[in-house]
Amino acid sequence: VVLIKTDIEGNELWRRIYRTEDQDVRAKGVLECSNGDFMLALSTTEGSSPEIFYENILMMKIDSTGEILFKKIIGGEEQNLPFKMVRTIDGQYAICVADNTSNILSMMKFSEAGDIIWYKKVISPQFGVPQSMAIFNNGDFVVSGYSGHTDYHEQVMVWIVSADGELIRQTKHSSGTIRALCHDVIVASDGDQILIGD
Repeated sequence: VVLIKTDIEGNELWRRIYRTEDQDVRAKGVLECSNGDFMLALSTTEGSSPEIFYENILMMKIDSTGEILFKKIIGGEEQNLPFKMVRTIDGQYAICVADNTSNILSMMKFSEAGDIIWYKKVISPQFGVPQSMAIFNNGDFVVSGYSGHTDYHEQVMVWIVSADGELIRQTKHSSGTIRALCHDVIVASDGDQILIGD
C-alpha cells in the first residue's frame, strides 16, 4: 500500500509504503483523526494456497509524518472484506464489511485507539454485499451495495442501520433482469440519499 501526502499545489511532501509479510494488502480508505493522525482501512489476503485464502480487515493508524502507531488484523478463517469507513457523530469510526463467506452485511465500530466497540452482522431478509456508506445527522447509517446473487442479476440494495448496528429497514431497487450495482451513496443536505452505480 502506498500513501502520499502533498501540499495544496500538488507537491509531494512524503511517501510511505506499507507491507506485511506473506500477505497481500489493499487500500480501502483513509480518514484524518481529531489530533492530526490518520486512520487507514486496509484488507489483507492470506492463505495456504491460491484456492484456500482468507480476506481480513487491517486497521492501521499513522501519525502526521506517516509513521505507524499501531496496526490490527481483525477477522480469522472467514472472508471479511472492508469497504467504506466513516467518522461517527461521537468521534469514533465505523466501517461496512462484506462477509463473503455468506454474503451478509457486517459493520464494525471502533475507537481512535483501535478498540472494537462493536462488530455485528446486520441480519436482513436479503443477502447483500456492501460497497459504500454514509451517516445521517442522528448517527444512523445508510449502506449501499447489491444483492448477493450468483446468476449475475444483482440488484441495488440499501440498508438503513441504527447507530448501534441494528437493521432498521432495507430497500431493493430492481432493474428486472439487468445487472445493477451500486458503488456509492451520500446523504444530501435535505436528508435524502443519492445513490450512484451502473
